[in-house]
Amino acid sequence: MEIDSTQERRSGAGKIIVIVALIFLVVADIFLLYNLFDKDETIAKNEKSIKTLNVTKDSLESEIVTMQQEIDMLKKQLSDMGESTTAKEQELAKMTATLNRMKQALGSGGLDPNVQSSLKKQLAALKQEKDSKQAELDAKKREIELLSSRNQQLKDSLENGKKETDKAKKDKGIVDKRLKESQALKADNIVAIPLKVSSSGKEKPVTKASKVTKVQIAFKIQQNLASEAGAKTLYMRVLGPDRSVITSNANETFTFDGDNLPYTDKKEIQYDNKDTNVKFNFKKGSTAYTKGNYTVELYEGGMMIGKTNFSLK
Repeated sequence: MEIDSTQERRSGAGKIIVIVALIFLVVADIFLLYNLFDKDETIAKNEKSIKTLNVTKDSLESEIVTMQQEIDMLKKQLSDMGESTTAKEQELAKMTATLNRMKQALGSGGLDPNVQSSLKKQLAALKQEKDSKQAELDAKKREIELLSSRNQQLKDSLENGKKETDKAKKDKGIVDKRLKESQALKADNIVAIPLKVSSSGKEKPVTKASKVTKVQIAFKIQQNLASEAGAKTLYMRVLGPDRSVITSNANETFTFDGDNLPYTDKKEIQYDNKDTNVKFNFKKGSTAYTKGNYTVELYEGGMMIGKTNFSLK
């Protein structure tokens, strides 16, 4: 009986040892599995962190490129506006140099969270500085546009004023011309008679050039109540067949339409606002008359008041 009891105790102890060993193995497996899962989770976290850092790095690179483009555009706008002074150029160059240092830092330590954090702060400060410059430029552009608009308005106003002034001058010129025309004298019944004067003084109308001694131009100044009464100077021009003015002194002239015209003869008359008969007796001088058509023009007060023709054979 004692032997059986001893065997039973030994058998029970063996079972206990086996159970303990099994428990130990299970615990060891659980520990190994825990460590394995923990390592997988750590690896996953690390991979996620690295991916996030890469995304941040790419984002920073993109922001740096964009910032440089905006600075270049700001520089061009300043140049186009004529605002690219040395001081402003130096400020933009300094901003570009800062971006270049950020590129280098991102290239050497772009996956370092501390580097990325520092670059983000620098970019934010640089963006604020760039926005401030852009705001200054925009304000200057608005000022220039406002001045340009005002200048254009002033120019338009001056142009309109000039047009109105020109129109007023033109209208006044028209009125003055019409007034002058209404006040001008008019020569009527103009007759040019070539004459031969005999030794006894007797005058006879002729038509042959070789026989002409003088030409008499007779006409009547019509009554014009709009014209001022008083002394009037009448000018006569005789143009020969060659259209040149027959005159004894080419330096003696009068003004007509802004030109100084030589005349053949002139006469002073007293005009009393009534019909007035006038005669010119013109002697050509030692030079003989030639065959052809002659024109007689009469002027007073800077205006032509009559015209006629005569011919010689």
